[in-house]
Amino acid sequence: MLVPRTISEPSKMPYSIRVSVADDGEVHPLVIGSDALPAWWPNLWLLTVHRNRGAAFGTLQLYAKCLCRIYSWAEARHCELDQRMLERNWLVDWELHSLADVLSVQVRGGLSEPKRFRKRPGGNVEQFLGSKTAEAPLVLQTTIGARMNLVADYLRWLGQEGVNRAPFAAKTIHTANLNDMVQGLVAKTPINHEHNKRRHKGYDQDGVRRLLEVVTPGHPENPWRRAEVQRRNHMIVHMLFTFGLRVGELCALYVRDINFQAQVLAVARRPDDPNDPRGRNAPHQKTRARVMALELIDLIKAYKQIRKAHDTALKHPYLLVSAWDGMPLSIAAIEKAFRELRENVPGLPVKLTPHLLRHAWNYEWSILCKEKGISDDLADQMRKTLMGWKMSSTMPQRYNAAYIQERADECSLEVQRRLWSLAEGAQAVVRRMKEEASQTKGAAHV
Repeated sequence: MLVPRTISEPSKMPYSIRVSVADDGEVHPLVIGSDALPAWWPNLWLLTVHRNRGAAFGTLQLYAKCLCRIYSWAEARHCELDQRMLERNWLVDWELHSLADVLSVQVRGGLSEPKRFRKRPGGNVEQFLGSKTAEAPLVLQTTIGARMNLVADYLRWLGQEGVNRAPFAAKTIHTANLNDMVQGLVAKTPINHEHNKRRHKGYDQDGVRRLLEVVTPGHPENPWRRAEVQRRNHMIVHMLFTFGLRVGELCALYVRDINFQAQVLAVARRPDDPNDPRGRNAPHQKTRARVMALELIDLIKAYKQIRKAHDTALKHPYLLVSAWDGMPLSIAAIEKAFRELRENVPGLPVKLTPHLLRHAWNYEWSILCKEKGISDDLADQMRKTLMGWKMSSTMPQRYNAAYIQERADECSLEVQRRLWSLAEGAQAVVRRMKEEASQTKGAAHV
C-alpha cells in the first residue's frame, strides 16, 4: 500500500511533488497536478521508463521536478500539453523558445515561472517572449542541457503515444513532425563552452594526508574539543577514505552490518526505513549491496564502546550517533564537520567534502592497480563492485578523471620526448649532409 506524503513546503506552483511510501519503506516521487491528483502521463513515464531501469529516488525526484516545471509552464498558457501531444498538435517554434527559457532559469522556493516569462495580455509573439533580462538567475549550461534533453525525451515518449493512435497511413509523417519538434527543442540548448576551460586538477594527496593527520584524536589542530566527537569523526574520515563510501551509506550503516569475527563490512541497500527517527532527513541509499574486508576493526570496536554510553543509541540499530543525544547521525552533521575542518585547519583541500574522499579512494585504487599490473578493464570491474555501481555504469570514467588526466600528461610528455629525439636525429643527418657537401665543394674548388 502506498501512502502519499508531502516532502516539502506547500508550493506556489500548480504542479507539485509528493512521495509515495510503501509498507516496506520504499519511496517513489509522484507528480501531483493542480487538481491535487497524481498526473497520469508524467507518473507513467517515471514508473515505466525510469523506475523499471533502477533509477534511484534522487534521480526520479529531479526528473519529477523538471516535469512539474514544464506542466506549470503549459498550464500558465492554457496549453493542454497531454492533449496536444496525444492529438499530434505539436509545439510550434515560439512555444519551444519559451519552454527553453523556462528551463534555463533558477527557481527557488517552488517552481513558479519567473515574471519575464509570463504571458502579457494582448500583444504579439515578440511581446510574449519578452527581452531576456537578468531578473532570474540562469543555471549552468550543463544543467540547461540536461533539462532540455530530459524534456525532449519525455515529449518524444508522449508524442509517440499520439503517433501510435494515428491511422497507419499517416504514422510516417506524424513521426517525422514529432522528430522535428524534438530536434527543434534540443537545438535551442546553448553551446557549452565550459569544457574548454575545464581541466581536472591533480589529486591533492598532501591535503588528504594532512586531513588524516589533523583528525587524529588529541592532535593540537583538531577543531573539536570533546573526546567523543574527536574519536567519532576520526572514524568517519577513515571509513569514508578507506572504503570510498557515500556519506548516505555511512549514515545508514547498522551496528550488525559489521561482522567483527569475520572482519567484514556489509553495505546493504535498504528501502527507506519507516522507523528511522531521522524522518525526512533519513539518508536515501543509492548503492548496490556489497561486502568489504575490514581493517579498521579496532577503531570501530573502540567507538562501539563509546556509543553504548548513550541510552538512546541502544534503542536504534544505526552505528553513528550524535554525541549529544545518541540519536542517529544525519548527513548534515557530517557535512558540518567537514565545513569546520575547512574553516579552521589550513593546508586542507579547498573543496574538502565527504564526497571528495570517494574520489580520493578511486585515485588510490588506480595507482594500486597500476603498480600490481592489473589491466584497466579488470580494475574497473573491481572498482564497480567496491563502489556499488552496476557493471554497465560509466561512473569510473568520472571518478577516475584526475588519474586519467595524469596518465595522459605522462604519455604526452613521453611522446614529445620520442618525437623530439627523432627530430634531433633528423637534424643531425641534415647537418652532416651539409658538412659533407661543403667539404666536397671545397675540394672541387681547389
